[in-house]
Amino acid sequence: MKLPFIKTAGLCFGIFIAANGFTFGQAVSYAGKTELGFRAGGIFFEGDSHINEDGVFGIGMGHYFNENWEVEAVFLGGQTEDEWVGAEKIEILLPMAELQYHFGFGRLRPYLGVGGGSLGLNRENLGRDTAHVAAIWGGGLKFLFSPSFAARLDARHIIDTETGVGTNDGLLTGGLSWLIGGTEREPEPIVRAPEDSDHDGVFDVEDECADTPAGVPVDTFGCPKDSDGDGVTDVVDACPDTPAGMDVDGTGCPPKEEPKEIHVVPTKEWVLRGVHFQAGSGKISPKSYFALDEVAAILKDNPTVTVEIQGHTDSQGGDELNQKLSDRRAEAVKDYLVGKGISGDRLQTKGFGPSVPVADNETKEGRARNRRIEFKVLSR
Repeated sequence: MKLPFIKTAGLCFGIFIAANGFTFGQAVSYAGKTELGFRAGGIFFEGDSHINEDGVFGIGMGHYFNENWEVEAVFLGGQTEDEWVGAEKIEILLPMAELQYHFGFGRLRPYLGVGGGSLGLNRENLGRDTAHVAAIWGGGLKFLFSPSFAARLDARHIIDTETGVGTNDGLLTGGLSWLIGGTEREPEPIVRAPEDSDHDGVFDVEDECADTPAGVPVDTFGCPKDSDGDGVTDVVDACPDTPAGMDVDGTGCPPKEEPKEIHVVPTKEWVLRGVHFQAGSGKISPKSYFALDEVAAILKDNPTVTVEIQGHTDSQGGDELNQKLSDRRAEAVKDYLVGKGISGDRLQTKGFGPSVPVADNETKEGRARNRRIEFKVLSR
C-alpha cells in the first residue's frame, strides 16, 4: 500500500508547528525531563527491494540530560507486502536508540539525531526472517503546546550494515509526547530602564540637579548649563561669551562697578558673602576669585592663624543633597586657598547644609543670605 498521504500530512504538520512556534515562541525548559509518547508514520524501502511502503506504529521513551542533549529509545512495528512474491506478508520490527541534540528556539525545537537499531523483516508465508543491524540518523521538529505536552515530526535515514534487502531506507513519523519531571525555567528578570524624573536627558542616578525645569539646557551632571563658566546659567545669561575670570552681575554681564562684598579681619568668626558657586554644584564662580584672594592675603599676613571653613546652603532640595553640597563647597574653598599658597594644615572644612540658617528661607533674599561660607578661627 502506497502512502502519499503521509508525505502530505507530514509537510502540513511541519508548516503548522513552525508557524505556531515562531508566533508564540517562549522559553520552556527541557532539562531533566523524561519524554514518553507514541509514533505513527510510514517506512519507505529502497526501490529495488520490491517491498511496499507501508505504515508503522510504536512507542518511544527518552530523557534530557540538559537543555540540549537527549538519549531516546523507540520501538516501531508494522506490516507490508513483497511485490514479487504475490501477497507475501512481511512483518516489520524496528527497535532503535539514538543520541539527539536540540537547538533552542523557545517552543519550537529542531534537532538532529544519530544512533542505531535492528531492521527486522519477518516473511510469514516463506518462513524467512531477517534482522539486520542498521545505522540510523536524521532529524526533526518538536513543538511544545505546554511544558508537559508536545507534538513532533521525525525523519530518518536507515542504512542496512549487512548485504541484502533494505540497504538505504527512509522513515517518516509523527507523534505526541508527554514530558514529566524536570524543573521549570526561572522567568527572565525584568530590566527597567533608568529613570529621568525631570526629563533633562541625565538619569536620576547621575543627576546632581534632579528638579531642573523643563527646557533648560543642562550639563553632563544634569545642572543648568553655564557655557562661559561665569556662574550664570545659559538660560538667563545676557552675555553668553564672557571671558573666563571676568566678574559679572546677575545677568551674566560685566557690572558697571565692582562693589567689594567682603571686609574681613582675623577675629573669632567672619562671614564670607562674596563667594558664588555654580547652581547645584561645588564649582566656584570666577567672579568670586577676588574675595577669596583677599582671604588668602589676610591668612598670609597672619601665618599663625588656623581656621575652619564652614559651608552653608539654603533649604531648597533634600537635606542629604544639601549636606553633601555644603561639604563640597567648603572643600572647594580650601582647595582654592591651598592653590594660593596657604598650607592645608591651617585649613579644616565642615558642611552644615541648611541646618544653620541666618535668614528666612521662604524669601529669595533670605535664601541668598543663607548660602554662605563662614570662617571660624581655631587658633591665632
